[in-house]
Amino acid sequence: MKHFKLDHRFLSVPKILTVLVLIAWVSTSSAIAETKITEAEAWYTMGDGETPAFAEAMALQKAKQMALEQVGTYVQSYTHMRNYDLTVDEIKTVTGGVLRTEVVERYRALEGQGLRLGVKIKATVTTDRMEELAQRVRGGQLTSDYKRLQEDYAKLFGILEGLKKQVASSATESERVVAIEKIRNVERNFQDIRSTEAAFNRRLLSGDELSAKIDKALRDQERRKEEEQERREVQHRALDDFLPTLRLNGHII
Repeated sequence: MKHFKLDHRFLSVPKILTVLVLIAWVSTSSAIAETKITEAEAWYTMGDGETPAFAEAMALQKAKQMALEQVGTYVQSYTHMRNYDLTVDEIKTVTGGVLRTEVVERYRALEGQGLRLGVKIKATVTTDRMEELAQRVRGGQLTSDYKRLQEDYAKLFGILEGLKKQVASSATESERVVAIEKIRNVERNFQDIRSTEAAFNRRLLSGDELSAKIDKALRDQERRKEEEQERREVQHRALDDFLPTLRLNGHII
């Protein structure tokens, strides 16, 4: 029987450390490589005053909300297992941060005199940054901001549904026109919320609070421009309504 002598030259300290580091890296990688994939599908019926792009964006938003609810249980279980000690709202914020969506199909179908638009998405959640985000949102402003965003979306959806019912039940054409104009305003508000959400996601993932101040200043500036433009349009409409009266009655006012 042969005996082999171990050559300690091949087990120098640097090589042992390298092996240990590699083992630790493989172990850590496998621990953070958890991924959950789900699909969600939502439809939206386009009404008077709405554009197809807006209707599709609404369908996409609904699909994202469904995906958030589906993966929320998984994120809650994962954070509990890792003892991250998060509140319900903090878990929702982390879920929004780690969720990635991809549109896989778009649909269009006629429904009576209207058009229905549908979106199917693939939603992916990975756990590689979950601990980092958990530390970032715990007891901070980010959770309050995310909750406010979701409340803004819910409020906007409620207002929109009410206005669509007003359009359908309008007794006069003038009432219908007013309701449609309000729907167009809702569409503009929806774009504002989406911009705010995009800025929030940058803050959440980067941890940069300075970007929040810059984005807010830009949004305020843009809003002031829109308000000034709307004020001018109101003045022009008032002038257009006044001129026929002036022509008819001459100098009598």
